[in-house]
Amino acid sequence: MQEKIALQSIHKLTTEEMIQIDQWLSVLYKTFEDLEYPPLHRVLQATTYFNDELQMWYETTKHEINNDWSSFCERLKQYAFDRQMNPSTVNHSLSSNNDILSFEYLIDTKFIKYSGVGDAKDWLLQTMNQFRQCGLRRFEQLQAIPFLLVDTAYLWYVENIDLVVSFELFSKLFLQKFTCTPLKSQDIPRGDTDKTLSVVMVPDYFWK
Repeated sequence: MQEKIALQSIHKLTTEEMIQIDQWLSVLYKTFEDLEYPPLHRVLQATTYFNDELQMWYETTKHEINNDWSSFCERLKQYAFDRQMNPSTVNHSLSSNNDILSFEYLIDTKFIKYSGVGDAKDWLLQTMNQFRQCGLRRFEQLQAIPFLLVDTAYLWYVENIDLVVSFELFSKLFLQKFTCTPLKSQDIPRGDTDKTLSVVMVPDYFWK
């Protein structure tokens, strides 16, 4: 109960409060120290107080931060400082009627999700085309990946998340996993044509 009350006392980090980022981080640090929070859990807990903009920022930097509290604080303070110096760099590509939409809302309304069933290459091409129409940049495309996948495809992504460091690499791994490769006619033994035709499309991952 004491832990819950202490965590609830921490204010959500809004755009306005980013001006006082040092004070916010100080309160956060003191609370974590009082609760004897494990170092590895502090960064993840801190992100629960982020707004959509900061959640997007964290998704693009979490690999560099690697759950290190000092690195997290330094990068967050630098981001807050850069934001104050040059507000125009803040991404507004998700705006509609002057309101900033969350990433999840954008994906839910503008994109088709992939479950692991269906033409993977066709889905990827459609998704890339939709990225262009929405004006999403490379780092935004990368952070959109977990919202675009469901079921088997999402589980595959989670298992390989450490390998997905760019959208290009994701595309390569994704196609290797979910694209079916047709057998060549010379690969079909004579006399077995009827039996083989029913399995002409064999997923690459079937043999792994």
